[in-house]
Amino acid sequence: MARAAEFRRGVKERRQAERATPPADSAQPAGLPAFDRSDVAPPADRSKLVTVVAGLPRSGTSMMMQILAAAGLPAYADEHRPPDEDNPRGYFEHEQATRLHRDASWVPQVRGKVVKIVAHLLPFLPEGEQYRLIFMHRDMREVVASQKAMLERLGRKGGDLAEARLMRAYTQQLVRVQTCLRRRADIPVLAVSYAGALADPAAAAAKLARFLGDPFDAPAATAAIEPSLRRQSR
Repeated sequence: MARAAEFRRGVKERRQAERATPPADSAQPAGLPAFDRSDVAPPADRSKLVTVVAGLPRSGTSMMMQILAAAGLPAYADEHRPPDEDNPRGYFEHEQATRLHRDASWVPQVRGKVVKIVAHLLPFLPEGEQYRLIFMHRDMREVVASQKAMLERLGRKGGDLAEARLMRAYTQQLVRVQTCLRRRADIPVLAVSYAGALADPAAAAAKLARFLGDPFDAPAATAAIEPSLRRQSR
């Protein structure tokens, strides 16, 4: 019975992804409507809070980590992925976060800090922690173009994949993530538009401050947003 239910759920998610992915020649931004559950009171004690930044590859997660670090939130990161041409300010990643699906014992170390986690690993966040999730959204065509450019520059597998195929895969990933988040009512979610943050940094910083509570250096967060770092646009 459990396997049958899981199969039916998988079929439903694939159909949702197919409906969400527009034709290749569509003029509308590709992707899914943002999932947001941010109408919550500020945390009473942020030292007990695990703040997570997530999104698809090249959706602005590194930019968001830079913003939060500027605002005064310590980043849970190591030096395993140094700055490069694609992210000159750094990736703000921790190698442990890339293995969340195998080991989540480190998550309590993030209390009072912020960690970046790739979107498809969000279902592995352990229960029992107080979370705030900031999920980055970017036009899917820009995501695909940016990811392909990076993979091609690095000579890695995937750089030669058709845009439509990558777009379909990423949309299916978003469906799975949003399905998971709907089941995790314990995780408040703030959806942040990459384009919106670049267009109005002050408004983006104010939204983050309301969601995360004090202390939060909004002017420093605003100043950390540099539209000139945007490489792909539509």
